[in-house]
Amino acid sequence: CGAGQQQVQQTRAWALRSAKQQLVSYLQLVRARPGLVLQDALDTLLLLLLCEVGKGAELEAFAAAPNAVSLQQVVPVLRGGHRWRALALLWASHSHYQEALDIWEGLSRGTLTEASATASADSNSPDGGGGIGGVGRGTKFKHEAAAVTQLRHEAAVAAAVFMSKPSEERQRQIQQQQQQQQ
Repeated sequence: CGAGQQQVQQTRAWALRSAKQQLVSYLQLVRARPGLVLQDALDTLLLLLLCEVGKGAELEAFAAAPNAVSLQQVVPVLRGGHRWRALALLWASHSHYQEALDIWEGLSRGTLTEASATASADSNSPDGGGGIGGVGRGTKFKHEAAAVTQLRHEAAVAAAVFMSKPSEERQRQIQQQQQQQQ
């Protein structure tokens, strides 16, 4: 009886995850329509769903692109889920460069650790994501080590890009100097 109940729970979890993934696809289509109303609500829901269904690459792409998400609603979720790259990209897309740099610095120094892109998907698998009987955990560790190296590289590149952009204050000073020289 216990095994049957566990299978029912796994089937429900799979069905719920599948429904959420379909909702993500639908919302992405709706978002592309002209004349969209309540874009902030739609974007916020879409980002939260992408985070929940574990679509790391899509989440990061969405966070980096122009969007109207409610930062008040999504920042705590991204922080709580250790989705630091997505959060840094989101901060940057909303012109909060210092917050983005702080996250990239934390990732590069190792004080922040990115959640595994497949953590939520793996946690639904019968073997807990580590492979049957633990097989595959060594491979997972190697992938995570490579991911950390990649994160550090991305953080260094992002920091260089952000640092090369003068702040709004510095841009105003440059413009004033140019006007005075003319």
